[in-house]
Amino acid sequence: MAKVMTLKNTGYRYQVCSGLLKTDIGMRRKVTNFIKTQQNYMEPNQVTDMANERFESVWDAIEDTPEEALNMRLRSELMIQITRRVKEWDVTQKEAAQRLGITQPRLNDLLNGRINKFGLDALVNLTGPAHFHVELALKDEEAAVV
Repeated sequence: MAKVMTLKNTGYRYQVCSGLLKTDIGMRRKVTNFIKTQQNYMEPNQVTDMANERFESVWDAIEDTPEEALNMRLRSELMIQITRRVKEWDVTQKEAAQRLGITQPRLNDLLNGRINKFGLDALVNLTGPAHFHVELALKDEEAAVV
């Protein structure tokens, strides 16, 4: 029987069937490896309990630390927005790559969601040519606790 996880604040639904996570954002291998790794360290009933957990983001579920998860969330959001902009342009990959100041193979990696090929700084650098304005908002978590 398949279990379904829904991430808060997203429309993504994940279906876990026999230890394989199926998703539409292209992270099947990483998540599958995560689940297999967890299965090696958990009892079978713990794996079932893990499938019922809720996460703010898929990155919270599969990354080792909250800092890595945050970095991946930021990178994925930038990739999504830049990809949407390129598709709005309705031009060839060669023309879009020229507009962004990157090579066509690099653009192809971006459009195909190869997130591990892009650092946060490289994606921020692409926002200018894509006509986006990036702002950083920090929240002081210590002040909220006091």
